[in-house]
Amino acid sequence: MIKKFSAIALLALSPLLSWGETAFSPLEALVKDSAILSDLQTNGENIVFHDGLITPETLPETVLNNNIKKDMIEGNLTLGMEGLYLVTDLPDSYWNVEDGQRTLTLYNILRSVSTLEGLEYYSQTSKKMKELFQESWAMEEGNEKKKLPDPLVTSVPSHDLIYIHQKDNRFSKNQYTMEYYSNGPNLAASIVNLSNLRVAGMFKVVDSGDMQIHLSVMPVQEGILIYVTMAAATDTSSFREKAQQSFGNRAIALKEWFKTRLDEEFN
Repeated sequence: MIKKFSAIALLALSPLLSWGETAFSPLEALVKDSAILSDLQTNGENIVFHDGLITPETLPETVLNNNIKKDMIEGNLTLGMEGLYLVTDLPDSYWNVEDGQRTLTLYNILRSVSTLEGLEYYSQTSKKMKELFQESWAMEEGNEKKKLPDPLVTSVPSHDLIYIHQKDNRFSKNQYTMEYYSNGPNLAASIVNLSNLRVAGMFKVVDSGDMQIHLSVMPVQEGILIYVTMAAATDTSSFREKAQQSFGNRAIALKEWFKTRLDEEFN
């Protein structure tokens, strides 16, 4: 159940807040590394590629992110990337909406998996935009042909799990679990492959359960801090050569997707 507070109640809880302001933490409270903080303040992003056993380097410390860190370390992931992005160009309505409604809207954006269909990214190889996902939908467990509507909700649970089907331009058709977590204004979504991942649908490069995608959304006073990581446990040398670029393209595309959806919902 989402609690709705009146302006008087908000002022009583925090006399330092005026109408339209929030109690979000400042950026430096979440990003303690001075070099990463400087990158975010100057360039709006900090990106790290990993080739070897992965321990997250740019993941801010929050309750939800500690769980992500644990999953990544226990997954013995050996190849991947982390992207930490600061988004500051937000619509006015994002700041003016009631806090609970803002969190619900952001949470439902993460659940709008059908809107990933048609998502494009810039290919460094071909020097043009390419479609990343040809198909994307929620599905019944074990039945990817049973296409379900986006599982939008009217209140934000602390945890939920759905199953999704996607067809993309590299791994073809696959099924995944997608788990959602919330803690106050912070939200996270974690995706793990249920099927073996095969390049062009033929050559297996990642076993079932060995690829993780995490998207963590952290509202801050300056805007929204978005962490995206895509990593896998794999020893396929031919795949490793191109995987970093592929993972990076996907992470950037997911960040841009979230920002686009945010603009749509708050405008």
